[in-house]
Amino acid sequence: MTDRPEGSAPATADSEAQTETTIDRVNEGTSTLNNVLAAVVALGGIAGGVVGFLAEIPNDVRPFILAALGICASILTYRSLSMQANSPRAALSMQRRKSIVFQGLIPWLVLTMLAAVWVWPDSKDADEPEKDAKSPASTPSLSAKGLSAAISAVKDGIRYPDLSGDKIHACITVSGISKIPAGFQVWVMHKNGTKDGPAGDLYFNVRKADPEEGSNKWKTEQFSVGNGSKDVGSYFWIFLYLVPDPTGDVLSTLQDPPTFKKTPADPPISAHLITTIPVIKNDNICPKV
Repeated sequence: MTDRPEGSAPATADSEAQTETTIDRVNEGTSTLNNVLAAVVALGGIAGGVVGFLAEIPNDVRPFILAALGICASILTYRSLSMQANSPRAALSMQRRKSIVFQGLIPWLVLTMLAAVWVWPDSKDADEPEKDAKSPASTPSLSAKGLSAAISAVKDGIRYPDLSGDKIHACITVSGISKIPAGFQVWVMHKNGTKDGPAGDLYFNVRKADPEEGSNKWKTEQFSVGNGSKDVGSYFWIFLYLVPDPTGDVLSTLQDPPTFKKTPADPPISAHLITTIPVIKNDNICPKV
């Protein structure tokens, strides 16, 4: 029988203990790294939520983003738990088990809070009807008497062309001095015609009269009347309308200059006729503004 050298057993035990300690430290280090990565993913989710609100990410895209974050966090958490559970130590203390479970729950708790914060405002908004840019209550309205007075005031304030009729150049600017009632706009257009009245069913060169800041003056931009030198000496009729803001805003988005096909007795929708002015095209000149 060969005797075992003295001291070999303790040396082997010490070596195994050192190896176990080294492996355990590596496992703990890997576990810590995984936990850090899981925390980064969770914090990234919070940052993504903030960016989502600012960038107005569509609602149908948000669930996919949250799902991707959840998958990443679950994979990292699973790896962390597996590394710690497979430690070479014979048993894990109860405190250690609780720590593992707690660390595994952190990403899920954060993602749950993120989902609630991210989705809640949308749910709240969905319960509320959309508000128009201009609610009916904020749009001024006039009584029949007030509307009639406003139309008369704008008509009396017209400075060009003269209400009784003018000889005009091929390009004109319609202008006036009067207060335009709140919630309304003045729009100008013209028709072909004769001395007896307007003819045809087309309104040409529809233009808005812009108020001058700080005063009651208003005027349109310069626009042409007629078709060059071919209709010099012909009659035209200038139409002025008082138009509610919503209608005027729609007119502003139309092709410049828009042309309306209407019958003489059928003015633009929601418009109130101020007056019509007969004019004679005297030449083919467009004055410099």
